[in-house]
Amino acid sequence: MDASKKDLFEKLARAGFAARGVTYCLIGGLAVLAAFGSGGQTTGSTGALRTLADSGWGVFALVLIGIGLFGYGIWRTTAAALDLENQGHDKEGTAKRVAHFFAGLTYFALAVYCFMLIFGAAGGGTGGADSLTAKLMQAPFGRILVGIAGLIGLAAAAAQAKKAIKEEYKARTRIPEHRGWVNKAIKAGILSRAVIFAIIGVFLLVAAFTANPDNARGVGGALDWLRGQAWGSILLGLIGLGLVAFGLFSILQARYRFIPDPEGEAKGKLRGATA
Repeated sequence: MDASKKDLFEKLARAGFAARGVTYCLIGGLAVLAAFGSGGQTTGSTGALRTLADSGWGVFALVLIGIGLFGYGIWRTTAAALDLENQGHDKEGTAKRVAHFFAGLTYFALAVYCFMLIFGAAGGGTGGADSLTAKLMQAPFGRILVGIAGLIGLAAAAAQAKKAIKEEYKARTRIPEHRGWVNKAIKAGILSRAVIFAIIGVFLLVAAFTANPDNARGVGGALDWLRGQAWGSILLGLIGLGLVAFGLFSILQARYRFIPDPEGEAKGKLRGATA
């Protein structure tokens, strides 16, 4: 791979982190507004992007976000396939790489959705977790697959919590150490994401056990469930702020994250990173 292609790969990856960050800021910001009754909503990525499309400068923003999300998909799938972050081939490493690969595919789909919104081809359907779960349940061993998806959600939540508590994110991102509040905000953001993953995982398991896809929830449904609990507005506001913090962390990663060189001899080596 020549220098220009390496440079393009890194720029796409960094644009991807920025686009992911903006998306999470939108989700979290809308949740905070909903918590305070200020016109927001509990929604996931597609709903947040649709809200952006309806704004005055939505088309321009969607073009940039769509390109960025496509770049993030390239980064995630390539890093997983080539093991650029040295996660290994044992059970744990393989599981992480498979999860990252499918996450990359999800971001490709979100990028496509951005451009569908731009050209008015997205339609009016929500395509929520319940409808996707219903389609999955129609497949052979569908309930088992939905149950596995629920377990994956819980495993992802545990991994995110571990990443926050043990500060594992510092191995791949240069955090300004002289600003302690930045580190605290990052932890809160990653833990908030873990809470959402856990709720999604539990509801997928409930959907699998009850054979009722209506019990499944995505990010928007998880936030809506939080709002329905005791002290729900406070919970929703806190998690919403946490998701904004995670979005800002992702934007920080666009500048400070280590992007491994995709050349064979550099696979898995994080330039300048510390364990």
